Amino acid sequence: MTSLDILPLIIDNEPVHPDGAHVATTTSTNTNGPYVKYVSASVYEAVRAVKSSHKAFLSWSRTQPHVRSGILRQIAALLRENAQELVQLQVAETNCPELWGRINVLWAALHLEEMSGRITSAGRITRGSDAGGRLAWCSSVLLGRFYLFRRSWLHRGVESIRTVTPHAPPSGRDIRNAGLPAGVLNVIQTRREDAAAVTEAFIAHREIRKIEFIGSARVGRHIGSLAGEHLKPVQMELGGKAAALVLDDADLTLAATGCVHGSYMHNGQTCFSTERVIVNAAVVDKFFPILKKTAADFPVLGAVSNTGPENTLRLVQDALKKGAKLIYGEARLIKPGQLHPLILSEVTLKYPSLSCGACLEVPRYFSLT
Repeated sequence: MTSLDILPLIIDNEPVHPDGAHVATTTSTNTNGPYVKYVSASVYEAVRAVKSSHKAFLSWSRTQPHVRSGILRQIAALLRENAQELVQLQVAETNCPELWGRINVLWAALHLEEMSGRITSAGRITRGSDAGGRLAWCSSVLLGRFYLFRRSWLHRGVESIRTVTPHAPPSGRDIRNAGLPAGVLNVIQTRREDAAAVTEAFIAHREIRKIEFIGSARVGRHIGSLAGEHLKPVQMELGGKAAALVLDDADLTLAATGCVHGSYMHNGQTCFSTERVIVNAAVVDKFFPILKKTAADFPVLGAVSNTGPENTLRLVQDALKKGAKLIYGEARLIKPGQLHPLILSEVTLKYPSLSCGACLEVPRYFSLT
């Protein structure tokens, strides 16, 4: 894929580039320049995607389990077959290490294969079930242009409509080549200026029965409010503070490695990133030197965008003003999009939002006695 390719919407398994549609550009921190252009969906395309899924539901939900199983296995096979290309797309687009890209491809294929084997026991989802037919994924941050089917309902006969952030709009080529029927999975992306209207159009549409959202707490509150207004069930994975607990009988070297890798991996931009380490007071003096050495040896690359590290630096500077101590690193950007790896201690304030960077905090110690 060249740096100036235009990514279309995908509706009914076909690329869609509406006349007069806005075309936006994303920038890669890997190349420090424009990386890809993408079509930004309007409310009209959002409604069109919902109607496409509604039509597909009438047949897909009644498809025999062995047919769905075969399609999912074929998608997994295509992911494995094109693994190197998919890895390179992730590296170029998100600045992730190549190993991280390979793990993503492997996980995606494994999840699909696992789901294909569970189809017969999962049964068929009908229109009156809890899932309720059309499933709108209001936002998903996908690393690389392929689909991660974790938590997907496709194996159970339910359609999905995904809207994705412009940092990672997927191509859908592997989905079409695997024989997934038209309308079962539609993908649209939209620029920030149109996101609110498009999201509300999804949630308000009578054919959407459930909403899932992965992203920030700020946007999650807005989606939750809209879902409540329209009486739609919603499932969200928002920014959290994943913690590690270090006990007094722990292997401190192993614990430090796990904490640093969990925090710094992919520049802290994973939904399961370790942000807090709670250490037993009996071992904290031994643990800190090991933790700092481990942090110094870990290679940290740039972020997906410049915004995340800048926001994290702002939060760190605010924490330092309010009494936190910097025990490793420097509170500065190495370059745009790359924060110097940090470890903070005695963090007493509650961060107002999820930090997105290589920053690990040790807020407090505890004693079992």
